[in-house]
Amino acid sequence: NNGTVDIIKETCRMLREHAKMVLEKLMEKEEAGVMEAVLLGEKSNLDPEIRSLYQKNGIIHVLAISGLHISMIGMSLFHFLRKRRLGFGSAAFISGILIWFYGMLTGFPVSAIRAVMMFFLFLGAQVLGRTYDIPIAMTVSGVSMLFFQPELLTQSGFLLSYSAVAGVAAAS
Repeated sequence: NNGTVDIIKETCRMLREHAKMVLEKLMEKEEAGVMEAVLLGEKSNLDPEIRSLYQKNGIIHVLAISGLHISMIGMSLFHFLRKRRLGFGSAAFISGILIWFYGMLTGFPVSAIRAVMMFFLFLGAQVLGRTYDIPIAMTVSGVSMLFFQPELLTQSGFLLSYSAVAGVAAAS
């Protein structure tokens, strides 16, 4: 784009690199690699032996940025701001911006896009005084994603992310 820098993407890149440096300074190499994977979606510093152990034990998904991470962070932030007596709109705006930024920071894997979209629908319901409905939010986010990228329907990350949410919705 004619030599200009996307300031938001560049800020995310710099923040990601800074967070990696902090983790690597505070922790042993192996632990830092795991934390980078869990918090930032960065698996390049994950020790191959540790990755293998996670795979053998069937818990490699723990190292992925999941919708659960984003939902828990976002809803906790929103409720924290509400308890500080911020109005619905202000709390929604601040938590929405920060969750969008976190999604960008993690590289927006499919599960993060789904979770951010569903979180925005949750925020919209809160601001409008409406009831948040997981199946509807899941459907709106899924159809929206497929509208722009129909090939996602063949990707396991998309299918697993939506299957997990459908399971949670069916169980509740």
